[in-house]
Amino acid sequence: MARLWAVATRDLQFPIHGVKYDEVVMQFFALPLVAQEAAIMALMDEYRSIVTIARVWSAKAKLEGRQAYELSRGTIHSDYGGDRVVR
Repeated sequence: MARLWAVATRDLQFPIHGVKYDEVVMQFFALPLVAQEAAIMALMDEYRSIVTIARVWSAKAKLEGRQAYELSRGTIHSDYGGDRVVR
């Protein structure tokens, strides 16, 4: 199952999940194999949902990364034009 997860996340270009989600991912792999297989089969049947989720995760990761970078620089980006310096 771990190999299937690795291939799926690579091929769907999922971002690497944050360390705070490691425990949740490990809980999945602690499930009985039949439950893991059922979950993977459900995801394969509903593959369009996976793409949507991947897009949401990717957008969220990019936004969080941008916000963290801007915070470290002391600026806030505005989608309405220009950056402003925060002191």
